[in-house]
Amino acid sequence: MKLKHNPNYVNLPIRFLAGAIDTLIVWLVIISGAFFFFPANRPETLIIPAISYLTYYFLPISLISLIYTPFMHSRFGATIGQIITGLKVTTLSHQLLTFKQALFRYFIATLPIKSSLGIGYLSILFDDNHQGWHDHLAGSYVTKKHSRTIISLIILILLLICLISLIYFLLPRFI
Repeated sequence: MKLKHNPNYVNLPIRFLAGAIDTLIVWLVIISGAFFFFPANRPETLIIPAISYLTYYFLPISLISLIYTPFMHSRFGATIGQIITGLKVTTLSHQLLTFKQALFRYFIATLPIKSSLGIGYLSILFDDNHQGWHDHLAGSYVTKKHSRTIISLIILILLLICLISLIYFLLPRFI
């Protein structure tokens, strides 16, 4: 359905920023867990902690992160990154997606786009409503509630600093 252009529909750069914030949050959680599983300065004994880390931490967090986006979209209309950037994912009638719609949007509509090297995301740049292929397939729209670009960039930089710091302090455990 072709709509008249609405300036509240969000273009690719802000959506990318929200996704980057979400990705950094997930990686901070994944990497911070390594502190609990890997002993300090004992690289010769890494195999058992590595298996424990993968079994008891990394796999559960990975499974949770697969449900994270559909749950957040159906419950709050946005992931943490989208909340920080002031975005909201809704239907044409500005209702929250149902969990089933959000699952479809994430798994059926988004995963093929990611596997096509992101070509479907480029349509966000040229579509009047800034919809990607996954938005068209799921009938979803990404709108902005507030413009928080500067705050979002600051948070992104802080998350990057935290991630780099975690990696810096974790690396000696493997050397």
